[in-house]
Amino acid sequence: EREFKRARELDPNVGYIHLASASSYFAPMKSTDEMLTRMDRALELEPLSLINNSVMVTGLIYARQNDKALVQARKAHDLDPNFRIAYHWLGLAYILNGMYDEAVKLGDEGLRKWPNNTEMLFIVSYAYARSGRPDQAEKYVGKIRDVAKAQYVRSYWLACIYAALDEKEKAFTELERSYEDKDCFLPRANIDPLMDPLRNEPRFKDLMTRMNLPE
Repeated sequence: EREFKRARELDPNVGYIHLASASSYFAPMKSTDEMLTRMDRALELEPLSLINNSVMVTGLIYARQNDKALVQARKAHDLDPNFRIAYHWLGLAYILNGMYDEAVKLGDEGLRKWPNNTEMLFIVSYAYARSGRPDQAEKYVGKIRDVAKAQYVRSYWLACIYAALDEKEKAFTELERSYEDKDCFLPRANIDPLMDPLRNEPRFKDLMTRMNLPE
């Protein structure tokens, strides 16, 4: 908090400072209004920034404004259909609005552009998990694990998939691995709706406590 405040004092017109503080500090602290204010400010400063437009989707998802998240995700994707992060968040916005087939189609389209990309594999697997198709979800989990043999894979995404499949033991195994990896996504679990199936578990609360995050 101190360093982000100092950065804004040095230059309040750098959009990425507002964006980073929103997702890396205010989101984990559950300061939803301030998170959205900072993301809005980043977009005001750089309205055509691909990363700003894409990350705004995460803020709206964390704020549980799924309809607005879908509108923003489509806007971000339209700015550049080859920007992979926009693909990822559009897929997630589809899922959270119950548009599972659209998410699978988008993810498969992304995999044709970026073969074996774990962001795309996650979208397809998570869409299948949320829509009650566990066999298909596990098939793509297997592909994610194959990729993990050769490169780093974000364990947090696997935890999200297992949470959606109601496989809590596997989900917590991946969360602990994410903790050991110091994954920058993990603090966002404190606000991320994808973690809702685990949120009331004592192990989840213990994990948030270990990261000094508020309930």
